[in-house]
Amino acid sequence: MDSALPAQKPQEAPAVGDLPTVAIIGRPNVGKSTLFNRLLGMRRSVTTPIPGTTRDRIEASTTWNGRTFTLVDTAGIEGESVEQLEEDVASQIAFARDNASVLLFVIDMQGGLTGADRTTADMLRKLDTPVLLIANKSDSQVQRQAALQETARLGLGEPVVVSASSGAGSGDVLDAIVDALGGPSNESGERPHYLRLGIFGRPNVGKSTLLNALTGEDRAIVSDVSGTTRDTIDMMLETEQGPVQIVDTAGIRRKAKIAKESIDEWVTKESLRTLRRSDVALLLIDADEPITAQDRRLANRALTDGVGLIVIVNKWDLIRAQQEEGEDGDVVFKQFQKNVRRSFPFLQHVPILTISAEHGRGIDQIIPTVWRIHQNRTRRISEKELAETLGKIIKKQGFPTNEKGDDMEFEYLRQAEGVPPLFMLKTKRLKDVVPRPYLNIIEKELRATHDFDGVTVKVQ
Repeated sequence: MDSALPAQKPQEAPAVGDLPTVAIIGRPNVGKSTLFNRLLGMRRSVTTPIPGTTRDRIEASTTWNGRTFTLVDTAGIEGESVEQLEEDVASQIAFARDNASVLLFVIDMQGGLTGADRTTADMLRKLDTPVLLIANKSDSQVQRQAALQETARLGLGEPVVVSASSGAGSGDVLDAIVDALGGPSNESGERPHYLRLGIFGRPNVGKSTLLNALTGEDRAIVSDVSGTTRDTIDMMLETEQGPVQIVDTAGIRRKAKIAKESIDEWVTKESLRTLRRSDVALLLIDADEPITAQDRRLANRALTDGVGLIVIVNKWDLIRAQQEEGEDGDVVFKQFQKNVRRSFPFLQHVPILTISAEHGRGIDQIIPTVWRIHQNRTRRISEKELAETLGKIIKKQGFPTNEKGDDMEFEYLRQAEGVPPLFMLKTKRLKDVVPRPYLNIIEKELRATHDFDGVTVKVQ
């Protein structure tokens, strides 16, 4: 068949920095999005039994064995006629040829090979780009053996046999990708570090305006229409302290306002997933509007997920404009801050910053505060300091007692690995359970002696 590709376009930069791109192509409903999510270890693409759910390319970066790359989930090849099929195949492969370092061609072994699969394979063999054949939905040994025999006719080499739904074989796919890219990009195998900063809040509180003010770029659409941003928007920002990946999410709506299975439901779920993956979150509220239960739920969600948190009060210029002549601005701010903390009783240790994103006022204080909260979130306390802290508490409070009235003696207080800060208090008798009020005293003392503003501190 005559399957000419469109003229080659100039090489475009991958989505994140200069990372190599790995594109997933194939027919609709062969499991491309499920594989995409499995390789990332998270649900980023919409996965449903409806063919053609992924209408646009979705991109995300991931690291495997020291090699970081951008993974791209493409729309499915689904021409209704032979001519449309050839055009669709040619379009996908042209994108891959111009942008991808490696191609993953996914086929469905339960449904068997189709004409679209063979058409795609014919065109892929003409490319210089490495192609990895992925035989998906191979859940049994019989299916795996059949995959090896049936795919030999495609002329693309031995397939990587996987079951994306269960995860079987996903590690083999990642290994094959790294090999095709030329091996690890560094000897240590460590992921290049950057701070992940999420901007969250109800629709139309100024998140996109804040993103543009922080980056100096008009990347996000800004309008007075509630919910203009329908996707998460990622940008890399170089700061004095290091690189920051900023994510501006679509506005998070109350569940009661979201129709079941609607786009907004997906956007809300994706925004909450982005919140969970952030190192630090900026919760944006409108100074001219009352704080809502949704604002409180978002703040609580961030702390529950162990994310560093800063409350940003936007449109502060509207409050200043309401000041009476001669009224002290600091007094106005302290009263406003007091009202905010009254609305968020669980945020007594979270910084509150006032800004005007539209006019750029107060923006310069955000990034230094973000890095301070990140430092607090990753802070390590030595065992010696913790022993001194525990000794001070015992001297002042004594030991807690168990059900028999005996003192609960402690073996140690240590900090566990990971974030946010988690401290483990071990008693000498395993059956002793330290009362929560006593653990709260330890947390309060840790906060009094160390800067843990903006982060959850757990003692257990």
